[in-house]
Amino acid sequence: MKLLVFLIAIFVTSTSATKAQAPALPESHPLRISSLDTPFAVQADFEGEYRVYPDRIELNFKKTEILVRDNCPYRGRRLLTGIRINLAEATETGWKLDIKGSTSGLEHEMGPGDKWNLGETTFQIPLPSAIELPLHWLVVQIEEVALDTSSIPRDEPKEGYSFAHSPRNIFAQIKLN
Repeated sequence: MKLLVFLIAIFVTSTSATKAQAPALPESHPLRISSLDTPFAVQADFEGEYRVYPDRIELNFKKTEILVRDNCPYRGRRLLTGIRINLAEATETGWKLDIKGSTSGLEHEMGPGDKWNLGETTFQIPLPSAIELPLHWLVVQIEEVALDTSSIPRDEPKEGYSFAHSPRNIFAQIKLN
């Protein structure tokens, strides 16, 4: 019996020590990125949360909807080929995509008025060690290809992008260690 009590005490002590050594998760922050009611033909509405780690930002979306407006000049079908979430930074003339996340392939065809729910999804953006994160914000970049090219003038591009972004001050309170 004493041996059993001794083994239980060792197990509880070692389990508590292991739990105490596990690193704490960074704080979770709510996140919404939307381009609804913008001039873009392909619009996105993403909701979820993000965590900032020393080497990356992790975005966990619970809602990921993409829709194609039905009142844009090009009224043909589109092939959505990829989606990428980047960090943007202000420039003298506007903004630039400063740090690019990895592209997630889509290969999904949509027409005017269509809506598509991607489901729950996670993205990660690498962070360089010397970044001033409060000067950046998140930008969703959706890659698309026009499929009904007979209705597009020859000099017009057949491939393009639509964008959605977070508030520019999304990382204002984030401190990196």
